[in-house]
Amino acid sequence: GADAVTESIVKDCSINERLQFEELLGKLDSKLSQAQLVELERLFGRCGAFFSERKSVMVAKLVREVEILNNYVTQLNVILNDENDSDEFLLETWTELAIEEKKRSDQLAELVQLQDKIITALLNGKSVQSTEILGIMQTVKEVQENLTLSNIKATEARAKLITL
Repeated sequence: GADAVTESIVKDCSINERLQFEELLGKLDSKLSQAQLVELERLFGRCGAFFSERKSVMVAKLVREVEILNNYVTQLNVILNDENDSDEFLLETWTELAIEEKKRSDQLAELVQLQDKIITALLNGKSVQSTEILGIMQTVKEVQENLTLSNIKATEARAKLITL
């Protein structure tokens, strides 16, 4: 989930639109009619990027908070004339988490763009088995694999932080 501020900034489509969008998106690899593709494209414009945009806002906030923490620790080190406090505050782990979450956010945004390309290609009459769509699907697979790796790394970083 997201915090209240993010929820007020990034709005999802209606529940009915979300359900219809998810249903049509789930049938994308089967033969959708032209009318269904047009409806999917319309719904994509309203619903498609919601989770990616919400993630992006949350990650931007996390990155900013890690920067602030880093600045506070640096100031504390200056005041105490100590250079080892960054380990105590797990700055490396917080930074690692922010980096992996940013990667995840970028990968989710890329998946949204790839979905849009697939929908557009289908609307332009391309077959699900066309070279163009198969190429996009290969890219989707690669991005999903990278996303899985980023998820693992982010989970590992979170686990280190939870032990605080």
